[in-house]
Amino acid sequence: MVNIFVCDDMEVLRSVIIELIDKYVESRNIAVKYMEYGSGEDLIADADKIGAEDLIIMDYMLGKEKLNGIETVEKLRELEVNAKVTFLTDYDYIVYDAIRVGIHRFMRKFVMRDEMDEMLTSYFESLDKNRMLTIKSGYDVYYIKKKTITYIESMRKKCTIYYNYGNKSVTTNKSISEIEGMLDPEIFLRCHKSYIVNIKNIVNIIKQEAEACDGSKIPISREKRMEVEFEMGKLSW
Repeated sequence: MVNIFVCDDMEVLRSVIIELIDKYVESRNIAVKYMEYGSGEDLIADADKIGAEDLIIMDYMLGKEKLNGIETVEKLRELEVNAKVTFLTDYDYIVYDAIRVGIHRFMRKFVMRDEMDEMLTSYFESLDKNRMLTIKSGYDVYYIKKKTITYIESMRKKCTIYYNYGNKSVTTNKSISEIEGMLDPEIFLRCHKSYIVNIKNIVNIIKQEAEACDGSKIPISREKRMEVEFEMGKLSW
């Protein structure tokens, strides 16, 4: 699931932006969640909800006596918000300031409908493949941060990925071997014929079970226990 934050002081323009994004993601079966804001101040108040892989689309001018887009991004960067930002503006003179605060893209308002697809394609392609696992589930596509995956379970020719440190899960038709090939073998171990575990999220091993940081219990086959313990030990060297 990708989070997109839309910040503009005009509600009608926010609706147009979301409509254009919907058209793009629905045609590609990408799951997104929107959050709307009418000012930079409101967006800053929710800074703790913005992840590094999220996208912010915002107007440069956000109303009289309000923070403008550059000022808003400056404050977000001070709060260590590293999400990609696209400015919606017709003001060419802000380019250098925008570069200074790390803007991902520009879109011009009067050709926004033409430029939206190009901007979104650039954004999705920029997601770091080493950090994100792309999984199709039904008609939706999920972008999952690999480091938040606790474990993967195979059952009846389907796999369920438990992520966000156990708070979320998604089921896919991909085989466990296919998913295994998409992950770092030094971090994600096939601890059982039906399970892959993220050893960075394991806190203890008791007999034939690994205990994860979220309290989950993951089976470990007898022949795999030594390998799991060895790889966990390497992380602490």
